[in-house]
Amino acid sequence: MIHVFCHECSEPHPTGVVIYRDEEISPTKSVGDIFEDRDMPAEIVIVIGNQFQCPKTGRFFVQRDYRQVFLVRII
Repeated sequence: MIHVFCHECSEPHPTGVVIYRDEEISPTKSVGDIFEDRDMPAEIVIVIGNQFQCPKTGRFFVQRDYRQVFLVRII
């Protein structure tokens, strides 16, 4: 599941977008770090620039920084 860091409440929020990867990905690394030398998957690219609503403040925010986007494993 792709999570974006919210600058409204300073916490990560799920985007509802799921990406399937065969490789083990560290939850502490941002997608900017993980895909620094590789092509970014389309599922991640489409998240950047979209509006998300912060569940805590109710305000909308846009995350444009790949270093503030994380992959969280769904168990």
